[in-house]
Amino acid sequence: MSSELLFETARTFLIVNTALLVFSVGIPSLVIQLTIPEKLRYFIQKYFVSIFGLFLVIPLIIVTNSLLLTFYLYPKGTLIPLKPFLGKCAGYCLFICIVLSIIGWVWYLLKPIMAKLTMRLRKEMEKQFKKKGTLDIELMESIIDIGVYGEPNNQKALVIREFSKLIQYVQKSHHKNKKYEGKELGILLRNYDKIIINSYSPGDDKNFNDSLKIITNIIGNLKKENRLDSLDYQYAVELLKRIGKKSIEKCTRSTCQCIIELSKNDADILFSLGVLALKYNRFEIFKTIQHKLESLAEKKGLKQNEETAYLLGMLSHIRKVESQAMRDLANSYLETNKNIFEPSLISCMVHARDFHERFDTKDNINQLIKHFNNKITISLVI
Repeated sequence: MSSELLFETARTFLIVNTALLVFSVGIPSLVIQLTIPEKLRYFIQKYFVSIFGLFLVIPLIIVTNSLLLTFYLYPKGTLIPLKPFLGKCAGYCLFICIVLSIIGWVWYLLKPIMAKLTMRLRKEMEKQFKKKGTLDIELMESIIDIGVYGEPNNQKALVIREFSKLIQYVQKSHHKNKKYEGKELGILLRNYDKIIINSYSPGDDKNFNDSLKIITNIIGNLKKENRLDSLDYQYAVELLKRIGKKSIEKCTRSTCQCIIELSKNDADILFSLGVLALKYNRFEIFKTIQHKLESLAEKKGLKQNEETAYLLGMLSHIRKVESQAMRDLANSYLETNKNIFEPSLISCMVHARDFHERFDTKDNINQLIKHFNNKITISLVI
């Protein structure tokens, strides 16, 4: 083989090796750098070392390939008899690098790496739950952290989707011939809202709507199983309240309407959402909440009960808003229906004042009591 041919062969091999090195290591690193938030790279390194070994092993093969090529092109010495063998090995190594690069990139592109990561953690949690009957806290915290630091919409949606599958698995699963008892989801429900309610990367409307679907399914399943007294039901209601409050602050009207509709039979949640709607001057949303709470209270009877107490408490907060139209709305309802309250509007207000634990609500109801007492006194004098 002429020296010129040897030189051309060596140069071609080195160009191919260099290209493979950049392709197999440099490009994946750059893609991950650009597409994965810094906080999430730790989880990729922790849970995907075996997968990324597919990319990492390629440089080692390239180095081996280069060494074999060097010996193959070595002009003289004891290695001359082995040249044909070394040449074949160099060719095989080059072929293996190309195949591994193709496999690696096909794997990488078939499904986003975030989806692979969350799916892997979810399956591992299901495996642990099936084995032990309890959810692995460390794995759960990892999924939560991925959701916290994931970008709104798509990345958070991946985590929410896997959470939904995990919740369905837990509710449907059996452990040692023992049915789901209504308390296994507690750890998930207590921590779920961190995914969309956090200071680092809060969720968007899509994430809130997806979360509402999950809560709806949980509550629906618990109702079917008559587990409204279970811990999971209490946690689900608390989760709905936390998500609902945040949605009033930052979400669009349509998302808020979904939460209101989901909460239409819970006076406590409606009251909390209504007070927040007033705080953020979202009067259109407040009017919807008011109508829902009025319907619920009237259905239960306007008397000394929980629903009436929440309604009067919410109406009392309207006295603090700047909008005269909103204050007139509250006064109009009370004036129109004052004779329907049993045994009287004042007695229901006193009960509502004693019922509420919030001091601002107590003070506002006291102002209402004084207002209507003065009107009654004036009426008697006249």
